[in-house]
Amino acid sequence: MSRMTTHSPPSLRQRLLAAANAWAVATGRTLGGLSAKVANHGHALDRLADPDKAVTDATLEKFARFLVDPANWPNGAVAKEAVDLAHVVGVNTQTAPASAIKDDRFSPDLAQGQCGGCAA
Repeated sequence: MSRMTTHSPPSLRQRLLAAANAWAVATGRTLGGLSAKVANHGHALDRLADPDKAVTDATLEKFARFLVDPANWPNGAVAKEAVDLAHVVGVNTQTAPASAIKDDRFSPDLAQGQCGGCAA
């Protein structure tokens, strides 16, 4: 008898890190740069590595709003990871036209473990 494997959906932390890493790869910036831009301090995303540290809904929403905005991506090409994060967090993606959304399931550089000098 074969055993079915079930996969848990990614946590909000995992989704945020995936979207942040996609942004870092696309822009050549660091996760610290993203944290400073969105949360006014460069270590906001570092908290996600520690499951005992609280991450507020407001912080998740700030990152989701920034990451789903085409103005924050080269050529307005928002990565699917950012759109997925915005959807799960409840941020309206109407600001991102469908043609601007990157259609890959995952960003190719992330699948190869390359994230432009950021901590993956």
